[in-house]
Amino acid sequence: MVSLKGSFTWCVSGLAVAACLWLVFPPDADAATTSNAESASTLAQGTWTSAPAGPLSARTQQAAIWTGSDLLIWGGQSVSFSTTCPCSTNMLNNGALFDPRSEKWTVMANSPLSPRDGVASVWTGHVALLWGGQTEDTANTPADSNRGAAFNPSSDRWSLLAASPLSPRDDAIALWTGEEAIFIGGNSPPGATSSSSLDGADIDGATYDPSTRRWTRLPTLPAKGLGAAYGITATWSDHALIAWATFQTTRPVGSNGTQIRTRQLGAEWTPGQRSWKLLPSPPQTVVTADGTSTWLAGRDVVTGATDCIGAMSCPAPITGVAEIYDPARDAWATSPRAPIFIHPDLVVSTGTNLVLINESTEMTGPNLNFSPGDGTIFDPMKNTTTSLPAVPAEDVDTFSSMVWTGHDLLMWGVSANSTRTFGLQLADPRPP
Repeated sequence: MVSLKGSFTWCVSGLAVAACLWLVFPPDADAATTSNAESASTLAQGTWTSAPAGPLSARTQQAAIWTGSDLLIWGGQSVSFSTTCPCSTNMLNNGALFDPRSEKWTVMANSPLSPRDGVASVWTGHVALLWGGQTEDTANTPADSNRGAAFNPSSDRWSLLAASPLSPRDDAIALWTGEEAIFIGGNSPPGATSSSSLDGADIDGATYDPSTRRWTRLPTLPAKGLGAAYGITATWSDHALIAWATFQTTRPVGSNGTQIRTRQLGAEWTPGQRSWKLLPSPPQTVVTADGTSTWLAGRDVVTGATDCIGAMSCPAPITGVAEIYDPARDAWATSPRAPIFIHPDLVVSTGTNLVLINESTEMTGPNLNFSPGDGTIFDPMKNTTTSLPAVPAEDVDTFSSMVWTGHDLLMWGVSANSTRTFGLQLADPRPP
């Protein structure tokens, strides 16, 4: 991993201004103990600064991957705003790599994939795998894809993946086991709903072995009798796939009322096994389908979960929690309450902590001021939260991307006025 220094600069490309910012650490007296996981106290002392422009236009829902040396951005939906909307949008299939050591961008070779957003992406250690996503058909109507490709940054070459057994979908979860990629969940195209799913939610998955180009379907989740699938979140635990799926049933009540009931399923799958092992269901106060599942320090940390889904009528929450599953105890624990846990837009693991950044939510009230750009560092081992220096509000909006390099935090996305792009970096000034 690299240790980055310096500062970010602002840049303009056509109608879109590309700016990169990094958060610079103050000197650390304990420089001899540098590791790949920064402490919450070190992160909290950073400050945001600026960087060189990228060649990419403003976009949302792009794929973002840390390759070990570069931030890879690909695809997404173009955004160009006039003074008033309606706004013009179209899918993209171009990308670029940002090397924070040289502070230079490199445009990627032309992709064999059609333009799309909501692509599932994962780094294997050698190539980036990109699969699925939402495309546009000839009638300019969104449609989903089940095709994918691998990109090798060393050779700047693409290669198509073998045909997938999974149905077309966007926003699938992509995980890397060390040997294979796992693609699970996602959303099917409009009109693809069935009696077994709500709003096109998919909960099935498959593995892909890049060395053999072979796909293998995952075993079917033991969900019989639980209702229609509402969604799923999942993580890789170093040796197994952990998944939390949500199901919903409805029944009429009275002359025009409806009773909605949710059920949740926790399950673990180990490669080579033909079935799932059941896990304790998540707490009844949250529904994990809308959450982000992150494996960290031997625990599965679910953030952004809620107890309100579908057609439920629920009061607006002011604070939320992270729910933490500990396999060693086979039990759940709850974090302290904080606004960032309601629905954090950006979540990344540093190895010992989670960094969570709010992109769009704004709440004010007595003893409460929660704004776009606010961030929190969560330590699941100590079960504590620490405030991160706020990202400049004018430089963060929905659908930004964030990666952790091992020492530094990189962000890239559409700015708050949606006419330019920006990048952010949180850099460690200590000697490499």
